[in-house]
Amino acid sequence: MHNVIVDHEWLEVNRVDFGLSAEDVTMRCAYCGAERHILHTNASDETYQNQETEEEAREALKGISESLKQFSKTMNLYIREMLDGSKYVTSQALMDDIAKRYNGNIEGKDLPFRWLGPWTATNYRKAQRKFLLFYKQGPVCNRCDLIFSIDELTEDHIEGDRSRGRLTDLQLLCKNCGGKKGNDPPTELDISPFKFEGESCIHRVACTELDAV
Repeated sequence: MHNVIVDHEWLEVNRVDFGLSAEDVTMRCAYCGAERHILHTNASDETYQNQETEEEAREALKGISESLKQFSKTMNLYIREMLDGSKYVTSQALMDDIAKRYNGNIEGKDLPFRWLGPWTATNYRKAQRKFLLFYKQGPVCNRCDLIFSIDELTEDHIEGDRSRGRLTDLQLLCKNCGGKKGNDPPTELDISPFKFEGESCIHRVACTELDAV
């Protein structure tokens, strides 16, 4: 519902060449120190068709293969670490459980790994549900339209019926707005992110203005 764009001043700090077709670039923000990794994959038919010799073409294909193997190895390691200590043996078991538990309102395969990690790390269903609401709604209170961290937002039962704990019956409000709403009837601002239709609203903020959310 609420798309927050955080502006950084990205500077390249490291580059790892995987061969002729791919490279991993590490970027760091000059202001807040945040880091991100960008995997450039330039694999295409031209990568090897335009090589001058057959040997160069074979080397290009080898580079593509090795970069894909490295990427797959990194992803498999991340998945194993994410599932370690949880009740899930495979990532597919995790995906199936999410789909079953939330009646298809959200699919595990649609969640980025950075959201699957904390979801898997806790056994508290209410906390897991809040992670999903936060992911779908964004770090913004539905009523005052201000940005908050996940700890500053509270789960609100839109219709006031606390027995209805489905994702489609819930939203996230800041503590101030949640207190003002109480058990009053919902307004046009009160809508679950799992019922929302339309374009996301855009919130743009500099990294120096925003705590980690």
